[in-house]
Amino acid sequence: MSRTCRATLGRTPTDIVNAARLERAAARLRESDAAIADIARGAGFGHMGTFHKAFKARFGHTPCAFRVRHRAIAPSRLNGAGATG
Repeated sequence: MSRTCRATLGRTPTDIVNAARLERAAARLRESDAAIADIARGAGFGHMGTFHKAFKARFGHTPCAFRVRHRAIAPSRLNGAGATG
């Protein structure tokens, strides 16, 4: 299955699952004040080191830096209601 997946999609099933888990974690980092460890566990990462390494490889920032950067510029934070106009 892994070879077929890689041949047709260019990614292994593990890569696809991990990408989805990281996207879920990134969304939670942007949208909540939950502890990073709780977000990592909720996304299916059992070890913080693995989570940090995968997150930084995918997004270019540690989870903490990502949260600070993306929460500072989120539109809903700028106008309070989430509407742009």
